[in-house]
Amino acid sequence: MAYQWFREGVDVEIASINPCQRGVYFPGKVVAPSFDDSNKFLVEYDTITNEEEGTTRPFSEDVRVGLLRPRPPLEDKLGFKCNDSVDAFFHGGWREGVVAKCLDKSCYLVHLKSMKQSYQFRASELRVHREWIRGAWCPPYEDEIKEEADDDDDVEELPARARQKPRKRALHEFFGKGNLVEVSSDEEGFEGAWYGATIIEKRRKDKFLIEYLSLRADDGEKYLREEVDAIHLRPHPMETLVTDAYNRNSRVDCFYNDGWWEGRVVKVLDESRYRVYFHGTDEEMDFHYLEMRPHQDWVDGKWVKRSRNIHRTI
Repeated sequence: MAYQWFREGVDVEIASINPCQRGVYFPGKVVAPSFDDSNKFLVEYDTITNEEEGTTRPFSEDVRVGLLRPRPPLEDKLGFKCNDSVDAFFHGGWREGVVAKCLDKSCYLVHLKSMKQSYQFRASELRVHREWIRGAWCPPYEDEIKEEADDDDDVEELPARARQKPRKRALHEFFGKGNLVEVSSDEEGFEGAWYGATIIEKRRKDKFLIEYLSLRADDGEKYLREEVDAIHLRPHPMETLVTDAYNRNSRVDCFYNDGWWEGRVVKVLDESRYRVYFHGTDEEMDFHYLEMRPHQDWVDGKWVKRSRNIHRTI
């Protein structure tokens, strides 16, 4: 169960849901489970403050469990090489990037994905980029690899059929309680849009109760919850690193009206803005690159990317 990693007082990292800060993780700690929602935790940020009555205090808020991950262990590696995938500590958060140039033994030029710019960092401000996937760090740490190898020496080889995972389990492991997902709609005018949400619980066969990340209920206070069929769900897309500008005819998703809409770039306005055509509504709109992401399709349990401007996928 994912909640075992988020006990009171545990150091964590909190993902930003701001479209302009996709993939940025801010350090903090768990204060307590939320009083209002069993799928949330009250967290306190280490680097974000709240101005109140003339004093600076750490900012705290209730955060969905799907936006939390344990704080990665410290490691001794302080040397990197060109094209290494790293996280850089910048403006209070860890931002994914790629080493563009080794300036000397302790200084590097890193291209930050969320900023779409390159900055200089000391080795102490960098770490190997890893993803927290279903309770494990990927790629694993060296000591974890060694432990797995030692375990493999003690396990008898199993028949191929015994080693295979049931397909049903493989499909539903993406939709566990607390997982981040995206939800599509059949409602007229919303075809083709995907909205971020969190799995609250599984209901009857292939039905899930979800809570949207950005859509509010009619009272305007709480986030909207509804029961959806599995055919309208997909995992939250993995972050995709884009190192080049989008080109004309690039397939993209654009964040508009609280959801992601599939479109096609029809005009490059400048280095940071693009005109996008949406086939579903037969409209054209202008977007900043921070409101865009390369389009991906969820096909047979995996992400398929067809955009020409993708350099590396995490």
